[in-house]
Amino acid sequence: MEFIIYNKRQGFTLIEILVVIAIIGILVAIVTMSMSEPRAKSRDVDRVTDLKNLELALALYKEANLNNTYPASLNDLAPNFIAVVPTDPKGNTYNYSTGASDTTYVLYTDDLESSANPSSCYVKSREATAPSTPADIVACSDL
Repeated sequence: MEFIIYNKRQGFTLIEILVVIAIIGILVAIVTMSMSEPRAKSRDVDRVTDLKNLELALALYKEANLNNTYPASLNDLAPNFIAVVPTDPKGNTYNYSTGASDTTYVLYTDDLESSANPSSCYVKSREATAPSTPADIVACSDL
């Protein structure tokens, strides 16, 4: 006569469930860490694009202005030369200043995040000089 032995174990033990949860947690942490750099690069691309659009709007403003000068503030560009003055993806404003006679300007951001990019970039009118800040500031066109 044969006896059939049934295993009374019908589920997972607490240790098995905890091991699976730990493995899933480690995988989630790895994926989250790997996605932070592409997000930073994407925000940097947005910043550089915003600066290029502002540069174009400034050129249009200067051409339309009879005095051949740049605006005192970026807010003077909207809505005629740019629909809305862009802000940094994190909500900061871009740095803008004009020369003494408003015939030159410097436009830049200090908020680049990606380790592949310098910490800042700037756009300047032909007559202006770069901002006198740290040496890692480069022209946005160099990025």
